[in-house]
Amino acid sequence: MRTMGQPGERGATLIEAVIFMVIIGVAAAAIVGVYAQAGRAGAELATRFEAQQLAHALMQEVLARPARCGSLTPGEAFGPEPGETRATPFDHVNDYHGFDTGTAGPRFLSGEMVDADGDGRNDLAGYRVRVSVRPLAYGGVLAVDSLRVTVTVTPPAGADVVLEALRFCHLS
Repeated sequence: MRTMGQPGERGATLIEAVIFMVIIGVAAAAIVGVYAQAGRAGAELATRFEAQQLAHALMQEVLARPARCGSLTPGEAFGPEPGETRATPFDHVNDYHGFDTGTAGPRFLSGEMVDADGDGRNDLAGYRVRVSVRPLAYGGVLAVDSLRVTVTVTPPAGADVVLEALRFCHLS
């Protein structure tokens, strides 16, 4: 039978156990902080990527429309004609000038809400999309025959994503 305090036997004291727990706690807090930072960075990247995809999709939609060339006739100023909406859809590049979704988010697919997960909510709510279409003289092309299209997407958190393109009118 062993007796307490025999030579060669040594256990951990209460102070040693507390110090061990403090060291483990500090290490765990550091690791959790690193994971939290990585999570935030990943979320920001995902939001920025989504904003870029949204800007690209809308730019493709705008550039797919014909452009009005030369001087605009009355009733064909920049912006949609009376009663025209994006859902109808817009029939010219120029109609997109002034388009702004506000923070409700864009509604794609002929005015229907984007709801990829089927939960009944607009998946793009919180994203603001604005479009500007302006005449621009470029090289030897007159301002009445070229347009600068700017699509700006503001994600719920983060910096704006801005895409610009030139749309030229040509006669055949």
